[in-house]
Amino acid sequence: MFCTKCGEQIKDNSNFCPFCGNKVGNTDKFQKPEKESTILSHDNAKDESNKNRSFGSYATESIYEQQLKLKADKEEKVDNIEGFIAIILAIIWMVKSGITLQFDILTACTCIVVGAIVEIVLIPLAKIYKKNAGIYKAKDKLDKYRSMKGTCDEQVLIQTIEIGSVMEERQGKGLLYFLVCVLIIIIIFSFL
Repeated sequence: MFCTKCGEQIKDNSNFCPFCGNKVGNTDKFQKPEKESTILSHDNAKDESNKNRSFGSYATESIYEQQLKLKADKEEKVDNIEGFIAIILAIIWMVKSGITLQFDILTACTCIVVGAIVEIVLIPLAKIYKKNAGIYKAKDKLDKYRSMKGTCDEQVLIQTIEIGSVMEERQGKGLLYFLVCVLIIIIIFSFL
């Protein structure tokens, strides 16, 4: 027989539950507890709280990994914008200098040199922006975290990789600086 209050199994001839002290009385021998779903949900909640208290808890890992993933996505977007700007500047330069689709060796070499100069200027600007936004080498940090995830070195890694939140104002200034420098480059190339 089961106690109607706590759900524990008790002896058939018992008048009181030895676990909670509830008066059992004359009830059906196979009666199930009224609060079975409550007991199960309490047990599930207890299991979840134990998981969250354990070393390297799932919740902490997923939050940390999500932050790194967001930073890696932002870094990838900056890299894509950098490549897009380089292509736009090359097209502007080609249109400005009147280059047609028929290339000779001198024109091809000139395009390569101009493209290299554009990238030499854009790479440091993008690096400055990434550092100001807190996303510099985020892809590398995410890869390193994923390779060490689930090991004893995971907590050491979480402590060594910095994920401090960056203020929106600082990010805005970094993006503004990056865009102003790109506009200056576009203006300089339009006069060449």
